Amino acid sequence: MVFENILDYRLAEKKCALVLIYSFILTTVSLFVAYHIFPQNSSIVFLFLITISSAQMVYNELKEDEDKDEKDMHINRDFLKRNERVIKTYTFLFLGCLIAVSFWHSALPTKYKDVLFSNQDETISAIRGGNADACTGNAMANSVGAFSAIVKNNFQVMSIAFLFSFIFGSGALFIIFWNASVIGVFVSQMALEIGHVGIPGMAHALALSSLCLHGAPEALAYFVAGIAGGILSIGIIKGKHDMVVMKDAFVLFCVSLLLVMVAGIAEVWISPIL
Repeated sequence: MVFENILDYRLAEKKCALVLIYSFILTTVSLFVAYHIFPQNSSIVFLFLITISSAQMVYNELKEDEDKDEKDMHINRDFLKRNERVIKTYTFLFLGCLIAVSFWHSALPTKYKDVLFSNQDETISAIRGGNADACTGNAMANSVGAFSAIVKNNFQVMSIAFLFSFIFGSGALFIIFWNASVIGVFVSQMALEIGHVGIPGMAHALALSSLCLHGAPEALAYFVAGIAGGILSIGIIKGKHDMVVMKDAFVLFCVSLLLVMVAGIAEVWISPIL
């Protein structure tokens, strides 16, 4: 109850840094609560705790945006402008969780982080194993195959984010936090491989920058798909079946699909040569 109301959505939309700090603290508290109450399932439980606590803020923002659009009979703002605040909220919640997970994965003793991030570690191992398999044989064929596999996987995640948000209101948050936790663990692992580079946190920054080229559009695709589902869900609940709601949801879904394609191209053909 405290975390659900500690940061008002009207203040959050004006102070993005507060959303980042809120997400970092919320992730930290959720990690330690999950570890002490559900230690064997803590790597998933802490994500549910974050989702439950932040869902109300996101839902209120989505609802307020729809209320404003309903009052504006002309709606002469473009769809990105109408949903800019929600995209920012998703982004800073994602970054706060990512930073917190990366920090605690690096700072905690092995016996704790092996339990807290067990599912994330397994996912990263599976991804790395798949990438190793894709590097053998004919280069072009494997590149095309890798691109198809990546786009297919990301499209599935994007579709789940859309459906979760449509069915459960702010359900896309769980998918977004799950991806933030996987990336956070991966950044921590990469930072350990890079090693000490002289400046505190620099190894983590280098590891994160290596993911930005394809990771940024990929994460944004999930945000946009989640917003599309949320807009459509609220519009239907309120009995709004007008073309503005449908158009916003459709355009945002198409934008997220385009971002998935861009992320796949960057991951397969651009990132490896940089």
